[in-house]
Amino acid sequence: NQKIKKEENDDLMIHLSLNPDILFDLGQKKTHQFLVGFAAETNDVIAHGRNKVERKNLDMLIANDVAMPGAGFNVTTNIAAILYKDGTLQQYPKMSKEELGKIIIEKIAEKCN
Repeated sequence: NQKIKKEENDDLMIHLSLNPDILFDLGQKKTHQFLVGFAAETNDVIAHGRNKVERKNLDMLIANDVAMPGAGFNVTTNIAAILYKDGTLQQYPKMSKEELGKIIIEKIAEKCN
């Protein structure tokens, strides 16, 4: 209710708890669903992406390096890689998030037909 004064609390600590991994749980429960995940990474995007596809039992993962200029948060563009369960990789250059969204929807539709 009031501002915490530094002088009275020179050793403040914040305890963080991990959120449940909903995507992992869905991957463990899926039977016939086509499961798609998204990964915002800051390094080794493809390696981390491949690991997530396997570990979380995904069919498709859209991964991007949020440390790259023009990708990630607070911008209208993105640069992405789409990884599939079969090991296929498709990389996309910087484009509007709307354009990338259309590509993602088309790729999901192709795989679900």
